[in-house]
Amino acid sequence: MPEIKTTSGASVVINIAPWEDAKRLKKAIERELANAGIKLNMQSDVSELFSALLRVDSSDDVDAALWPCLARCTRDGSKIIPAMFDTADGRADYYEIVTACIQENLRPLVESLYSKLPASVKAMLQKSQNIQKQS
Repeated sequence: MPEIKTTSGASVVINIAPWEDAKRLKKAIERELANAGIKLNMQSDVSELFSALLRVDSSDDVDAALWPCLARCTRDGSKIIPAMFDTADGRADYYEIVTACIQENLRPLVESLYSKLPASVKAMLQKSQNIQKQS
């Protein structure tokens, strides 16, 4: 249950969502990326990453899957609800909160998947990262 301090100074507690809610969010994000034909890899340029971000951010399905996860989190001690983002400070915090929520709920799944990849695939990914860092 990590706590973050947002740019506006709000204290946000990110609680992990129940399995079904986290899985629904993961699937919604994956579906958006797949339907858009977006293939993110270590060689993806900024425009590809930005396109993927916009696709996920504008998805009604992702939004619907995100809110049950956000509802388990708090901002300055209050449950996160859509009306919280009616203020300028709330809106300034929106992406920090959403990003933290997605990371907290999906990181264990991504790390688990990565751990199951064959050593040869991990080596290719590492090589791609090293090449990208040198560029």
